[in-house]
Amino acid sequence: MRTRLLLGLLCCWGTVANAQDFKFNKAFAYDSNSERGQSIYTAYKKAYEKSIADLVAKRNAILTEINQEGTAISKVTDGEKEIKKLETEIRELTTSLKTLNNTEDFKKKTFHAFFGSPESDAFFNVMYSEERSVINFLNNSGFNLGSKSGSVYTELASGNMSTVRLSLGTMVSNSAQEDQAEAKEEEAFQRLSTSGGNTVLTVEYPLLYWSTKDNQYNLISRFMGKATADFPAFGTQTSDFAGSLVAAVDVYVDASTSNGDIRLYANFNLSRIYGTEVFKENLGLDNANFNFGRLTTGVVIKNKFNLSAMFKTFSSEESLENRNLIIGGAFIF
Repeated sequence: MRTRLLLGLLCCWGTVANAQDFKFNKAFAYDSNSERGQSIYTAYKKAYEKSIADLVAKRNAILTEINQEGTAISKVTDGEKEIKKLETEIRELTTSLKTLNNTEDFKKKTFHAFFGSPESDAFFNVMYSEERSVINFLNNSGFNLGSKSGSVYTELASGNMSTVRLSLGTMVSNSAQEDQAEAKEEEAFQRLSTSGGNTVLTVEYPLLYWSTKDNQYNLISRFMGKATADFPAFGTQTSDFAGSLVAAVDVYVDASTSNGDIRLYANFNLSRIYGTEVFKENLGLDNANFNFGRLTTGVVIKNKFNLSAMFKTFSSEESLENRNLIIGGAFIF
């Protein structure tokens, strides 16, 4: 049964595999004081500035042409349409250049707290390889295996909004328990201890960031709010909807070898959960509102594979404490 569960989850995972936890932006994971680091930033900046200058020159040339006396109305109309298109491109490139500059400024400081909009934007750009106004699809996926349960999580879409990052994800879980009641509870715990539900909307705000110049050592703290839902149509052991609201503080620390081939990390998450009656019943609890925490450690190998183990849980509900070891993994592309 255990083997069938593992094979089934890996088949569901299929081609959907990417970074779990943080994925450092390769374009900015450098010492900004080094010659290599400066050359990368300078190359990006010059490319954006040249593209913007070319578009502005093209727009101005069209403006001059359509403002000339005797220009045909049809040519003026076509010119105005082209100008609108060019101005849209200019705004997009200007935003990208601003993000690039914000990220470079962010990297120059090793400590950040009380994030405003530019700092949050740069933080998410570094942590998740994102640019402002760009939605990354399928950029966070992975599998988790408990003693008799397993799950596959996929982040479907994500993007930055002012000082926060929004992401929408979905999860498929399964249990090898023969007893239906035990299987329902096992799957519910699997969802609780990993993503939170089979459909999850997450709001993330950075609280603290410390890093060495070369990213060899990092300390990061975030506030994370979640709205989770267990829709029966997505595959649960019950026919009733269950949901929860989660407010959590997340702390992540890591250390890597000097060449970055091996990165060891630990992640502590403490949350307050407000669930529906069905959510409570699925977990076999007496209270729908409770505290829950988990401690996870892991290793990232050559920035290609992430292996983690959630070996300790904490809760105001005794039945949720130290329930079982959950192994997780993800390929990083």
